[in-house]
Parts: sequence; structure tokens; C-alpha cells
Amino acid sequence: QVIKREGFRPSQGGCLGPGTYVAHADKASRFAANCPRHGGDAGAVVEVRITFTRAKYCKNNNGSWQDEGYDACRADQTTNSSQPEWCLKHSSQVQVVDIRKIECGVQLPAFEGEALSLGAVRHRARQAGLLEIFFNDQA
Repeated sequence: QVIKREGFRPSQGGCLGPGTYVAHADKASRFAANCPRHGGDAGAVVEVRITFTRAKYCKNNNGSWQDEGYDACRADQTTNSSQPEWCLKHSSQVQVVDIRKIECGVQLPAFEGEALSLGAVRHRARQAGLLEIFFNDQA
């Protein structure tokens, strides 16, 4: 609730340099549910609205985007994660919309409206022992 009241504190560093990091709900939900990693007995996912005027899109780690005049950076992956993530230059670019508690071990996105990425679907299929995934768009 401190985040909702006071906003985010930007990190001093990371794979995309200093700033406020955000990701899709499936990635954030996995982190929040991984209690051994963050040390809590439950986690939370914060739904946010981000704003930016000039974004840099890159394939992986990039620490120079802020010096190049960008106010946001999106990486397809970083050395710490195979999933996309954003870094915003100023925490004022991130507005809290909602906060959801995530129990340890939960495997679904925190927000019902958030679709799973294809990578997350494939990962869950592999966990279930499935070799192929078939989508029927006629349903």
C-alpha cells in the first residue's frame, strides 16, 4: 500500500540502467508468486499505466538510452530475464491503477484481463507434459 500512497522508488541500476521497471502481468505474477525468491509469505502485482514520449526498443541490456534522450526503454529480454520488460526514466511516468495480492505458487496472471504471452502458454504446456499446443479460434 506504500506504493499506492507514495509511488515507486526508481532503482539505482539494472539491466536497463536506473529507473522504474515494469513488465506484463504474467511475468510480474510469476515473480510475486515466487516467495523463496523475494522472501515474503505472499506477493503483489501492481497494475500500472505508463506514459512516455520517446521510447527506445532494444533486444537486450541497454544502459545508454537515457543519455540518448529517451524517457523509456523496452527490452525483448535481459541477462536476468528472457521476458520483455520496460524501464521508465522517472517514477512519475508510472501511475498505479490497482494492486492485487498473489499467493505463493499461483500460476495465473494477477489480472483477469491480461492475456498470457505465447511464451507463458508454452511454458505452462511444457510443465503439464504437453508436446504441442493447438488453438481453436472457432470457439
